[in-house]
Amino acid sequence: MNRAGRFSEDSRQIVHMTMGGFALLLRYLTPGPAAILAGGAVAFNLFALPRLAGTLYRPGEVRRRLSSGIVLYPVGVLLLIVTFPDRRDIVAAAWGVLAFGDGMATLVGRHVASPRIPWNPEKSVAGSCAFVLCGGAAGSVLCWWCRSVVIPPAYDWFSIWMPWLAAVAAAAVETIPIRLDDNLSVPAAASIVLWWTSLISEDLASAALSNALQRLPLAVVANGVVAAAGYFARTVTIP
Repeated sequence: MNRAGRFSEDSRQIVHMTMGGFALLLRYLTPGPAAILAGGAVAFNLFALPRLAGTLYRPGEVRRRLSSGIVLYPVGVLLLIVTFPDRRDIVAAAWGVLAFGDGMATLVGRHVASPRIPWNPEKSVAGSCAFVLCGGAAGSVLCWWCRSVVIPPAYDWFSIWMPWLAAVAAAAVETIPIRLDDNLSVPAAASIVLWWTSLISEDLASAALSNALQRLPLAVVANGVVAAAGYFARTVTIP
């Protein structure tokens, strides 16, 4: 029996999600050992896994292992660890979004009938929803789990809610029809959102929100007038 006949996409995605459980170790590992283990996973998936579990590779992937999702997955995790050595909560959350969001999106997209994404027919609405729900939940749990190793600890709202925002952003990026493998694009999008929101000061944000709400009516009127003028002048369209 050839490799293509034995390949199972469902099994591949189950392994993909199971590997996300190793993100729990980030609470106990310093960045150095964590990076070494991630690098070891890259080498293992590149050289040993094709012989031990070659059926996890899609047909033709073994010949192009360097660009395969199975190798790029631990590469993505390694890049997270190297980029955010002092924010293991961000690394864990982005890893959770990748593992459980991307994995469940594929499983649900394959087995649940739903409308396709207009700009990318290969993706489905049900798959993207599963991405947000599962990726957001896993990211939130892992972010909270690693919160204690961050000095100073992140705000509660960051650990609980920002991984959900990261999952929304990563799910949107996954639907973009680009050649960049989603094992790289998904953790990149999720970690960028997490890093940016981690810079927000709770006190300053509260003051800014108060000022914004006071100015919102005037801003809505001003932008509405400009938008209407542009539409009637035919310089812009409704979209």
